[in-house]
Amino acid sequence: MLKAYAKTFSILILFLAVCMASTDVWSQAEVGFDVRGGLATPVGDFNDPFNLGFGIHGSVYVEFSPVAAAGLGIGFNRFGYDETQAGADINASGGEISLLNICPELRFMVGTEDMPTFSFVIGAGLYRISQADLTLSGFVTPPAPPPDTITLEFDAISKFGINTAGKVVFPVSPIFKIGVEAMYHFVFTEEDDPAASLQVNTSYFDFMAVFAISTGT
Repeated sequence: MLKAYAKTFSILILFLAVCMASTDVWSQAEVGFDVRGGLATPVGDFNDPFNLGFGIHGSVYVEFSPVAAAGLGIGFNRFGYDETQAGADINASGGEISLLNICPELRFMVGTEDMPTFSFVIGAGLYRISQADLTLSGFVTPPAPPPDTITLEFDAISKFGINTAGKVVFPVSPIFKIGVEAMYHFVFTEEDDPAASLQVNTSYFDFMAVFAISTGT
């Protein structure tokens, strides 16, 4: 299944690269970049071990037509560990999880330069996941007497993931726009992953402010 996703997205990127190779396309293309940041919330089973977090993302892209663009996105998310998951008689510290992603992306846009622009974005690529050491103290390994303490260490892992986003931006000047974005991530973590907290697929939302600059080439 993962190979099928990767193959499909690779074909789309190759098709766009061929289209963009046209001199006429490049003569009308605009290069842009944006920076986004805000709150992030885990969803589904990923919401059980982790709390509300934050996300910071950035993209550079080429608008090769008024309605389509292709580019590369980089993002970072961090979520705190939910200490209540350790149990009523156990104190937990650490365990925060971080996700760094690098994903090619496609954008489809509706709007004009002097009006609000609505965009749909789809991306796919590498997610690097790391979890801080988790220290548990209390009755964690019965029948050992308290204060019994153990520290769990987790290996970093790299997984394939996809993301989709919807955004609206408003022009502030001929090249500068601000707006808001909601972005959904789905990472194909598996049951045999070394990170004990990732026994399910990883999914989360970003809700972010957007600051974008677009300029002619």
